[in-house]
Amino acid sequence: TRSEILLDEQVDTYARELNIPLLFGGYDRAGRNDYNAFFFLTPPHGNLQIYRKNVLLLFGEYIPGADSFDFIKNSFPQVGNFSRGLGPSVLEVSTNNPKVPIVKIGPIICYEALFPNYVAQAARQGSQIIMNITNDSWFGEWGEPQLHLALSTFRSIETHLPMLRATNTGISALIMPDGEITHSTPLGVQNIMNVFIPLTAPINTLAKRWGDWFGLFSFWIGAGGLAIARLRAPKRVPSDTPLSK
Repeated sequence: TRSEILLDEQVDTYARELNIPLLFGGYDRAGRNDYNAFFFLTPPHGNLQIYRKNVLLLFGEYIPGADSFDFIKNSFPQVGNFSRGLGPSVLEVSTNNPKVPIVKIGPIICYEALFPNYVAQAARQGSQIIMNITNDSWFGEWGEPQLHLALSTFRSIETHLPMLRATNTGISALIMPDGEITHSTPLGVQNIMNVFIPLTAPINTLAKRWGDWFGLFSFWIGAGGLAIARLRAPKRVPSDTPLSK
């Protein structure tokens, strides 16, 4: 529509005037498919890169079978019907820093921050920063926003990459490669967070090499320990068996 075109032009003009990259979330459409998307707009030429969310929230962003059966989609009109993006990717953003002219960013949207393998795949592709945008407004101000942030810190620890996290209602934060949260914003308060993001040499962590190995490793260690304990346990003597003649 005309209004959408005008809005696109205003966003593009804003990025050109500031002469800095503008990264923001929104909805994207390609053909008949709708996507939850992350847009990277880089001046001065207005280069636009798009990341489309791949790990969708069940019954929030899609319903199983809705693509094949219209009656399912029509029965739940309030639920989104998004398509999946291609998966983990790395987008390049130019900067005004001659020492670091290009920064490689691994974008993730909301729920995707909870999946170690997904973030690790982008790290293997050479991402230098994890960039997370999320909407936690559905859950109020207690519990979920704090938990979502706490779980996100593990993605930085596993990949040894900094994470910049922008959340519409908070908690936005800068997470260091060791998991330390050095900057954060309060819940429900408009805020601007100016931070310097450290870029370090890549480290080939276990998560990058093996993915989400810890859970499976712990399972087999526990199962093996339980089996050994059962084998070493003394055999019980039936109560009706005489101990001596």
